[in-house]
Order: sequence, then C-alpha cells, then structure tokens
Amino acid sequence: MFNKILNAYFASLEDFSIDSRGDVGSWVREVGMKSLGTYVPLITRNDDLNPTSPQWWTKDLSMQVVKKLLKQSVERIDKIRACAGTILIDLLYEKRMTGEWVLDINGRSVLERVLNRDEEIHWINPSELYPRMIQLLVLPEYRFDLLAGLVVAAGGMTESLVRYSSATLIKYASSLPPFATDTSSISLLDFANALLEVFRVYGKQDRVVVPLLEVIDLLFEAGALQKGIDCGFDFQELFDKVKKEVSKSRDIRKLSAGVRVYCGFVTLGGTLRTKALQHLLSYLVHPFPKIRRLAADQLYITLTATIVEDEPDEMVEIEEILSTIDWSDPVSKLKEIRDRLYPLLNVPKPTLRIAGDPSASTTVN
Repeated sequence: MFNKILNAYFASLEDFSIDSRGDVGSWVREVGMKSLGTYVPLITRNDDLNPTSPQWWTKDLSMQVVKKLLKQSVERIDKIRACAGTILIDLLYEKRMTGEWVLDINGRSVLERVLNRDEEIHWINPSELYPRMIQLLVLPEYRFDLLAGLVVAAGGMTESLVRYSSATLIKYASSLPPFATDTSSISLLDFANALLEVFRVYGKQDRVVVPLLEVIDLLFEAGALQKGIDCGFDFQELFDKVKKEVSKSRDIRKLSAGVRVYCGFVTLGGTLRTKALQHLLSYLVHPFPKIRRLAADQLYITLTATIVEDEPDEMVEIEEILSTIDWSDPVSKLKEIRDRLYPLLNVPKPTLRIAGDPSASTTVN
C-alpha cells in the first residue's frame, strides 16, 4: 500500500493534461506536491517510532522527491513553482525524531547554499529565480530533471518567463569550460549530454521537444554549442534526434525551430553541414509557404554570416536566389529554382533507395 500511494503521488507530478481551460494537469501536480509534503514526514515518523521494523523510507526515495520537486520548481506556472519551492525547502530542512534529516540526499551542502532557508526566495520572479536555480546543475544527481524543467520554462506562456529562463540557460552554457576541472564542477560536455538525454527521454513529446529545439537554436546562435566540437560531443546523435522529431511534422512552431537548428548544424562544417543543407533546401519547397520563407531567410543569414570579404561568384548567386525569389510562389514553380542551389553549394541532391532493388535510386524532389 505504501508503494502504491507514493507512486500515485509521483505519477501526479507528471500530469500535464491540457484542455480548453488550459493546463488542468497543474491542479493535479499541485495536490500531489502538497500530499508529498505531508506524506514524507509521516512515513519517516512511523519509521522512527518502529526502529526494529523494516524501514519504509529510503535514501533513493528521498532523492526521487528532490528531483521531482526541483523540476516543478522551475516550471512555467508561477503558482506551481511557488508550491514546489516551498515544499522542497520545508522538506530539505525538516528533521526526524532521531535528529537526522528527513531527506537523506546527495549534494545537501550545495542545495542548502543555493536554497538557504534564511533567504527569501521569490519563486514567481523569473529574473531572480532562474539564475539561482541553474547553479544546481552542478549536481549530476539532479541535472537531468532540473534541466528538463528549465527547458520547458523556456517555452513558457509569458514573455518574461521565456526571456529570463532562456537567457539564463544561454549565459550559463556559454560560461562553461569544455571539460570539468573537478568532480564538483560541470563542463559544457556535461551540459550538452544532459540536453541530449532530455531528447532521448522525451522524444515525440512536443511539450518538451519544441522548447528543447528552441533552446538548442539559441545555443547555436550564441556560439556556445559549437564549442562542443572541441570536447567530443556527439553532434551526430543530436542531428539524428532533430531529424526524427521534425521529419513529417505539421506543427509550424516545431518546423520553424527545426529549420533554425539545422542552420546551427551548418556552422559546424563537415558532413553535418552537408546533411543540414540538404534538409534546408528541401524546406524551400515545403508545402507550407511560411516554412519556405523561413528556410530561405535563415539559410541566407547563416551563409552570409560566414562569408569572407571577397566572396566567390557562386555565393553571390546563392544570395540573389535566396533573397529575391518569392518563396510563397507555388512549389511547382520553385523546385527548378531550388535545384540550382545544390551545385552552387556543392551539396549532392538527396536520393531515395527503391525498395527491392538496392542498386536503384531516385532523386528526392
């Protein structure tokens, strides 16, 4: 019964149901957190009163509680952040009848420094909260859950929330060294790998994936993610994840983020540049005019940003095609124009293998 009750509380914190009234799952998450705030001390008290009996509460459960509350403490809704933060601090500093902490957890010293109970923490103020909470990414035990919450906040409902959460992430990532100097620090490689793990866990869940794509775009734009080349980050896996998410999507916001991320891959050079350009050129004849225009604009910006003073004639022609063509025209009219860009960019036109005949292939429109 104990496990069923606790698992029900944990499950409630993953309820992100949405209907015409908005994020109705937030009601469930709030009740779940408040229930945990009562249930955890109750169970530890029962353990203390029965020291010779098998103990219900464990360190692993304490860690799970902290992870889940940290994730909620940086989420999009002010009320939920305040609820999670208040309960987290109450549990963090609560002691058992034995004098031990209710939560036996790793990283307590860092948590107590960042979440000092003698300081007033404004959970609903993103400009103050996110620079504080992002310091906890140094703790590997909580990094994934906290980063997932921060990423979702970057796709929040208010301009100030999006601005401060995303700006905090970019500033933090830009300041990280390629490799960790010791076990108590975090590197750019650690940060990038955590982002990749968010992709692995939340694949095809647009609530997380779309803001994640937008954060990755911002990291590319700031030049932070490109530094991952020097520390051996697996950009190929990231590319594959982006491709899997964006391919065949009909969601404008997701497609737009995907286009911008592909432009980021162009800046990496090598085979990923070629693959990214192939995808971007395919978007020039996408069924949605908005995506065609965006692909042309972003490709133009990306290519011109890397041009030397004496640009080759091919580049002049590429710029002219991207900037002067009306990409809202019918796709049938645009395909021939788009195809001129493949040789100019020195990019092979993609081909598809014909099923049943490995030696045969056909070009992709």
